Amino acid sequence: MSIYLNNTWVSLIDQTLGDNRDGDGKTDFGRKSKFTVQLQAGILYKIEVKLKERKERAKIKLAWSSSKETPHVIPQNQLYTESTTQGNVTGTIVINTRTCVRMYTTKPSKVTNSLFTPEQGTKVVFSAWVKEAQPCITGSYANVSVQLSFNAGSPAQVTLVPKGNIIEGWQRIEDTVTIPVTATSVSVVFKATSSTPVYFDDVRWHPYNSNMKSFVYSPINIRLMAELDENNYATFYEYDDDGTLIRVKKETERGIKTIKETRSALIKK
Repeated sequence: MSIYLNNTWVSLIDQTLGDNRDGDGKTDFGRKSKFTVQLQAGILYKIEVKLKERKERAKIKLAWSSSKETPHVIPQNQLYTESTTQGNVTGTIVINTRTCVRMYTTKPSKVTNSLFTPEQGTKVVFSAWVKEAQPCITGSYANVSVQLSFNAGSPAQVTLVPKGNIIEGWQRIEDTVTIPVTATSVSVVFKATSSTPVYFDDVRWHPYNSNMKSFVYSPINIRLMAELDENNYATFYEYDDDGTLIRVKKETERGIKTIKETRSALIKK
């Protein structure tokens, strides 16, 4: 936090900030035009600023900044009355730019979407990516498939298997399926025929005469992290600590390629 002064003299009272220079519980900064104290996000500090005017038009400004934010005036909703305690602070903003998530024994919940109603007798495109947790292999994954089962009509069951190149450990499943005219429901089963763990990702189903794009956003800062095109191939976006786009990568049949990279810096004076 920084305090900017103009024709003023200030004392800052808080036993946890700065040095107590004269034993009276306050930190004196005298006739400085600016001084800064270090604060920790999420902690309620009791700060008392005493202003003594030395000349006309005295001014004082309370501002804060961080490694992610430039200095700006502290919002009013971040200032509290003297009776406020750490337990009932409601407006404090804490920014966390790092996260680590590891899921164990995840279970599906609310996976049924009543709005998904493919039309009978029409063609659809089913697409997904699959990966087997085993050392690199050549050819195709042989122990994994997706099974579509219809409750009536023909075909009653369709089995889809991975095809094409294995890209960074992932292989695509994509095929066209015709929905039986008399079918009223369909079940999708992801199958692994061996003890090797299998992972599925980017599962998509859309009409044959349409295109589909998908977007992936960071749950932390809502930045666009990836975009999947009409063929379910991804474009990845990478950012620096300031949120500036620095690299764009494209998933192709020959692997993931960097197609754009930029760097910027400020000139020091």
